[in-house]
Amino acid sequence: MNFADFNLGNLLPHGDAMCLVDEVLSHDDHGMECRTNQHHNVECVLRCDGHMSIYAAIEMAAQAAALHAARLVVNGTHEKVAPMVLGAIRGLEYPRGDLNLCDYPGSIVIDVHLQQGNDSTAIYAFSLTVDGDALASGRMTLLRTNIAPLIDAL
Repeated sequence: MNFADFNLGNLLPHGDAMCLVDEVLSHDDHGMECRTNQHHNVECVLRCDGHMSIYAAIEMAAQAAALHAARLVVNGTHEKVAPMVLGAIRGLEYPRGDLNLCDYPGSIVIDVHLQQGNDSTAIYAFSLTVDGDALASGRMTLLRTNIAPLIDAL
């Protein structure tokens, strides 16, 4: 099956209700470009009283990285692996300061690029833009984990 045939929400641990990525624009073994308009969705779980913090950009980027990792598995580039969780954020920049993502009428474009990865970790550079203007950028470290025992313990 081709990666394009998958429902994006089914590829994320959160499922459809928490999926912040609306569309994959392009992808290859090194990265992915996605688009979202979830900052306009009044039902989005990260909105509160018409406000979506710029910090939601980190979750958007993490989901794009998770989708990229899923793409590598689906297309046969890598073997199936345990899910990844966000381990660290480095070099985080918000050029416009702490803002409300709902104030931007355009689509947010999310770019993630795999810088380094192995069986236990992956490091992605990320950037988010709207109408060509930078919203956020940085690097994230994702850690592979088997979360099944944690879920079973609940």
